[in-house]
Amino acid sequence: MNKKSKSSRKLLVIKIIAVLCIVGLSLGFGFSQVGLDKIIEANSVDEILTSAQDYLNENLIRNNTSTNDINQETIESMYDLMEVDGELGVYVFDVGQADCTLVSCDGEYMLIDAGNNDDGKFIVSQLKSMGITKIKYLIGTHPHEDHIGGLDDVLKNIKVENLYMPDVDYDSATYRHVVSAANDNNIKIVAPKLGHVFYIGEAKCEIMGIDSDNEETNQTSIIIETTHGENNFLFMGDAEIPNEEKRLWNDVDVLKVGHHGSSTSTSDDFLEQTMPEVAIISCGEGNSYGHPHKEVMAALKYFDVQVYRTDTQGTIHVISDGKTYEINTLDIDLDGK
Repeated sequence: MNKKSKSSRKLLVIKIIAVLCIVGLSLGFGFSQVGLDKIIEANSVDEILTSAQDYLNENLIRNNTSTNDINQETIESMYDLMEVDGELGVYVFDVGQADCTLVSCDGEYMLIDAGNNDDGKFIVSQLKSMGITKIKYLIGTHPHEDHIGGLDDVLKNIKVENLYMPDVDYDSATYRHVVSAANDNNIKIVAPKLGHVFYIGEAKCEIMGIDSDNEETNQTSIIIETTHGENNFLFMGDAEIPNEEKRLWNDVDVLKVGHHGSSTSTSDDFLEQTMPEVAIISCGEGNSYGHPHKEVMAALKYFDVQVYRTDTQGTIHVISDGKTYEINTLDIDLDGK
């Protein structure tokens, strides 16, 4: 069966699940079945989930039903029941003492950060060499230059559908350049809400942390958990221990370590909750900060976590089939130094 046939079959199955959920809700809560037509006519998983969520919200208001009785998890469960067909790829690019991670699934892409200012042209060149002409979600985890430096280059050279950044009052030339590039390309900067869910192909992404009001810039970081079948990935940006202490965390398979392996992040309590099998650290060779710090490396060793580092191993590439995953190192250097 070709990829298109598999995609059509999966879409049909999700539609059937959605319709069955609505029929169950109509019987259990007295909800109207109006809204089935929008689901049946939908042409993508996103459209199905949006139509189903609209249906749910309308009926909650109409029936005055508490969201404690039924909530968005009901809709998300439609997706969670499905096994994934394709692969998910994660590239933690070697951009020196900076951050840039690409997530790909079913021909859709999320780019989390884009290195320093001088890395931008190399990142754009790499993306184009991979045949990437459109990024569904571009994430600037927080406004420090080593994370958003190349965002303006990406915005100017590659079509971007969604741009997520914390809503912060930050004054730097780099930040102004990013805002200007977004405005020039008619792209709205959105600060996603905690718990917001979106999709990269079959991969489910959830905002696990964002604190735009925090006075510490690192602690405004957008944190994203990506689920692909049975495999979970957690991308921490430069989030620090106070961010880790604000919530409970799921078990994950692969942890993109916060703040380049600084001891301001990755506490023992956090590792005890997330229990990653693999940790990936993005940092520059011989960097002046001493990243990754020995305390973090000791903690990762204590919890028996396999560590990959861009400063010693180059670009780290993870491939997930939804059940298992494998990790390779690639000789891709995008550090503009």
